[in-house]
Amino acid sequence: MENRCSQGRLDDVIYRFHYADGLLSQQVKISYSKPLADKQRRAPAGLALSKDGETLWVANVVGHTISKFKTSDGMLEGEWPLDKDSYPYGLAWDESRHRLYVSLWGKAESCRY
Repeated sequence: MENRCSQGRLDDVIYRFHYADGLLSQQVKISYSKPLADKQRRAPAGLALSKDGETLWVANVVGHTISKFKTSDGMLEGEWPLDKDSYPYGLAWDESRHRLYVSLWGKAESCRY
């Protein structure tokens, strides 16, 4: 059985599912524990899941942050602010180098963490 994740758009939630035999089951809602300081929504967009399915990276397009969650319990492990108007969107997790690549839609560039 594998983990699959889906974002909840402007609801600031992410959903985790188990995937087996072509079916999704066991929906788990992953939420942020508190709002951003400026009370702005995050709007999760891009998702990247580690190979073992234990770590989920989230690009928060409107909140201009990157978040890291533990998928087993939905615990937010960290959140990092990006430049204003960066609009992070797509993510790619490089497992072998332990690097996260982030597309910054508002700047027409990418960055690496």
